[in-house]
Amino acid sequence: MRSSFTLLLCASLSITTPARAQSWTLDPDFADEGRLIIDVDQSIDEVSSMAVRDDGKILIAGWATPFSLNFSGAIVAQVGPDGVLDESFGHLGIAGTYLSDRSLFANAMVEQPDHAVILAGGSVNTLSERDAIVLRYLADGSADPDFGADSMVTTDLGGNEVFTAVALDDLGRIICAGRVGGSILVVRYDAGGVLDPGFGIGGVQEVPLGLGTLSGYVGMGLCSDGKIALACPSVDGLVLARLEEDGDPDATFGTDGVITTGEEIAFHALLVQPDDFVLIGGGAPLDVNEECQGFQLMRYDPEGILDPALDGDGIARTLISAGCPELFGLALLSDGRILASGTGNSEDTFADLTAVRYLPDGSLDPTFDDDGMVLVDMGCNAMDVAYTIALETDDDVVVAGLTDCGQWPNDIAAIRLQPEVNTAIGGPAPRTGVASVQPNPAQDETWLEYTITTDQAVSLELRDVQGRRVNGLLAQQPRPAGTYREALALDGLSAGLYTAVLSHGDAVERVRFVKE
Repeated sequence: MRSSFTLLLCASLSITTPARAQSWTLDPDFADEGRLIIDVDQSIDEVSSMAVRDDGKILIAGWATPFSLNFSGAIVAQVGPDGVLDESFGHLGIAGTYLSDRSLFANAMVEQPDHAVILAGGSVNTLSERDAIVLRYLADGSADPDFGADSMVTTDLGGNEVFTAVALDDLGRIICAGRVGGSILVVRYDAGGVLDPGFGIGGVQEVPLGLGTLSGYVGMGLCSDGKIALACPSVDGLVLARLEEDGDPDATFGTDGVITTGEEIAFHALLVQPDDFVLIGGGAPLDVNEECQGFQLMRYDPEGILDPALDGDGIARTLISAGCPELFGLALLSDGRILASGTGNSEDTFADLTAVRYLPDGSLDPTFDDDGMVLVDMGCNAMDVAYTIALETDDDVVVAGLTDCGQWPNDIAAIRLQPEVNTAIGGPAPRTGVASVQPNPAQDETWLEYTITTDQAVSLELRDVQGRRVNGLLAQQPRPAGTYREALALDGLSAGLYTAVLSHGDAVERVRFVKE
């Protein structure tokens, strides 16, 4: 599975018509016909999180338990835009930390502005004593010797601590959330891993819930005003909490910053929208007939009240197939549509990597593979689970999780999905040849070539890997039918993956390219 890293040499094109359903398919230019399987040192692997870098490379984090070792180690893999492990990162594309006296688990990941990678999670020794940990790897995947002790910061408060979420605030400080005993645990460090005395008590804030010892996932997201949104499961249902930027409980939110909702959910994912509404995802409880209800998506307003604009009562449930599918990952498109990943079954009895797209009102998006769902078997009719999902652009989706299709149980799995190419009148068209960017990769300038068959107004803009508009080149410029070459000036743009978005008539063409 380890091959040398190659830049994306061929442009990737999609053409969409907003009101028309589209088939979504595996990207044949990603890994092995759209499917990637990674075995980490002949081990049983787990995946927790994923991120797409500005240059289009993909980070996948979790932990691995090699059969040759007694303990698990925290790991992060870097994959190129072509779906091949980047051998310039870590050791042959994978960075990891293993200790001889305890296991390390990476439950969450975030990238710092200098492209270093932060992993947050926990350690456990042979006495089952647990501590919360933060690890830092430099941009090339090497352990940062200046971060804590040998690239790791350990937080031991005398209980069993673990981090399950991590984020960076606007000042680059590292905020980790998890649990200790019966409390939600939130800790803030500076960018170098030193506890921040301006947060909570010496950098630490515990939110006692009085609901017994907590277990499972504690989710966290940062609001637009710097407040910290939190959620966790409990014996009394889902609990929401919110802290001020300095770690104090938000007195305007529930009672002492806590709301016990009573809603049942197998909680796995939290995402804060730009309007500070909070998305919650997981598995739905059984119905009155003890039947599974599948994915459960919930949305709360900034006051902690279920948003009736989502499926009428703030809760949307999606039964994908037989069995009990669960939602594990969430991502948000720029127009408010919601992507979710998890498990589902198609024609066989085993789970598939599953992606679901919802409209902002919680209904399934009929333009996403006709029924709002894409299920992918990794190729051997075995157990596949999609734990995390991310956007490269609004039209390119990466899903990562686990598969039993590799040489060893629980290998890392990843896929890239894209819409099939359609012409403006809805007929099939080849994937390339309608529009192209050359040269690709490019330096200070490249050219977009395209053809229109009727007189149309043309718009052209450039977007970065996060979908942000970085340059507007044409705005409803009249063009007679013909073939055109438009210059794309790239000076002033940082190296990375970009998308040229060309609109003409009812069609929108997107062509990806790399700036070196």
